[in-house]
Amino acid sequence: IIDIGCGYGIPSTWLLEIYPQAKVFGLEPDEHRVLTASYAIGNRGNVQVGRAPDLPEVEGSVDYVLMLDMLHLINDEELRLVLQRIHEKLEAGGVLLIRATVPSGRKVLWKRWIEATRLKLTGMRQRFRHEKEIAGFMTASGFSVEVSASPTAGVEEKWFVGKKS
Repeated sequence: IIDIGCGYGIPSTWLLEIYPQAKVFGLEPDEHRVLTASYAIGNRGNVQVGRAPDLPEVEGSVDYVLMLDMLHLINDEELRLVLQRIHEKLEAGGVLLIRATVPSGRKVLWKRWIEATRLKLTGMRQRFRHEKEIAGFMTASGFSVEVSASPTAGVEEKWFVGKKS
C-alpha cells in the first residue's frame, strides 16, 4: 500500500490492522509527521519525506494507493504526473482511492473555508477541483473511475475509486 500525503499515518495504521500481512509506504512533506507516522507503522513499512508527484521507494508493484485530502495541494501537471506514476506502479486490478473536497457551488462551507484560510496563511495556492476534472485526470491516466458522494448534507468530500484494468 502506498499512502501519498500520509500525515501522521492514521489511515495506514487502520489498514495494517485490517490487513496484517500488508506493508505501507508513505510519503509526507512534513518531517514531524513523517517521524510520527514512522513510529506508528513500525517495521511494517516505511515513510519518507517528499510530496507528489514523487512516489515513495517501493520494490515491485503495489495493490493499493491512497491519496486522502491532498489533491488540492498539487497543481494540474503534478496531478497528471502522479496519476501516471501510480498507474505504472499498480498491479493489474490495483486500486487508487482518492478523497477530495469538491466545491458544491453553494457558499463556502466551514471545512473548506478553514482549509482555504490555512493555505492563504501559509502562502499556498488552493486548487479545489470539480468532480468531472478529477475523474477526467484519472480516466486520462488509464483508470476506470467510480465516484461516491457523502450522504450527509453539507459534506463536500467525495471518494474517487480508480481501478487499473
